[in-house]
Amino acid sequence: MARGGQWAAGAFATRGMIQAAASELREQGVHVPLLIVDATIEELGVTEPSAIGQVMGAIMKQHDGLDGTVVNKLVRARLAG
Repeated sequence: MARGGQWAAGAFATRGMIQAAASELREQGVHVPLLIVDATIEELGVTEPSAIGQVMGAIMKQHDGLDGTVVNKLVRARLAG
């Protein structure tokens, strides 16, 4: 099995789509980190607030330059319901 597991290619493609969409939507005022948070939560299949650390870890590992404080607030809000 390749490094990163069997889902690595899919995760890579998802990140690429998010980054492409973010570039286009940034000009329209859409909050890019929110797209990343939503996609990561969906990718991981988590719904409980106890998964905040898992989501944060995945996001910060894959997306350099994001403000961790902003991402943390978004993750908390999304998982709180």
